[in-house]
Amino acid sequence: MIDSNNYSYCCYQNNNYKSIISFGMDPNSTCDELDYFVTVIKDDNTEIIQHKFNSLNAACEYANDKYSKIWQFKNMTLKEASSAGGCSTCVAH
Repeated sequence: MIDSNNYSYCCYQNNNYKSIISFGMDPNSTCDELDYFVTVIKDDNTEIIQHKFNSLNAACEYANDKYSKIWQFKNMTLKEASSAGGCSTCVAH
């Protein structure tokens, strides 16, 4: 499951679609609060749909409720089993 510790490098994936969590800030806001976004993107990073949340916990809960039962959880820091070369757990190689 995606949580506040792994949201920056984990996602849900289905074929060429990924559901990711990111954060941003409204430039017109007078508060220093971050907004969190659950976004579905294609492999080419084309945005399909995005939902905005006021808290990271709410974004994680939405992503897990919506995608955890139908899409595969993926840790993006780990290499695929079929990858060749380099250490077996690092995407830098």
